[in-house]
Amino acid sequence: EARSEIAAFLSRHPSRSDWDVAVWHRAHRVGGKAGAVNWVLERLDPRWELLLLCDSDSIALDPDAILRSEGEFEDPAVAVVQFRNVGYSGADEPPFQRRLACAINVFDVFASAQSAWGYVPFFGHNALLRIEDLRRAGGLTPGFFSDDLDLSARLTLAGHRIVYRRDVVFGER
Repeated sequence: EARSEIAAFLSRHPSRSDWDVAVWHRAHRVGGKAGAVNWVLERLDPRWELLLLCDSDSIALDPDAILRSEGEFEDPAVAVVQFRNVGYSGADEPPFQRRLACAINVFDVFASAQSAWGYVPFFGHNALLRIEDLRRAGGLTPGFFSDDLDLSARLTLAGHRIVYRRDVVFGER
């Protein structure tokens, strides 16, 4: 039923004419998010250079996030552009849910300070990643509690940078 709903959504969803949209389903759901990301990496056509990685509760609040951020990758040392995460909840949601959404804003507190000091970790979502660098790093580590920080460390040790774009906002519930 869920797959039918996704197919119907994609068929009626307006997209840019130059976008190629596909939905893939793994036969075996193993390795959690890391396993899913690595599964996709194995299947991506070599023409793709960047991967927008979001969670199921991510909401792109900036429709031009990719266009405004892709220039960061002109620097070959940049492997990830981390977007600003902000809590998002609707006015019709219970007060507790609206308050809980504010907790997401803590990402910006850390990332703003860390970017001033020259090191920002990848938060595991709401980011644009250079596929080649992700592949060279071995993808995400399935079974690792903090696969995002693990990838951040491996990318940094390989001489890559993670850029924080506070001006590019993604909501999350």
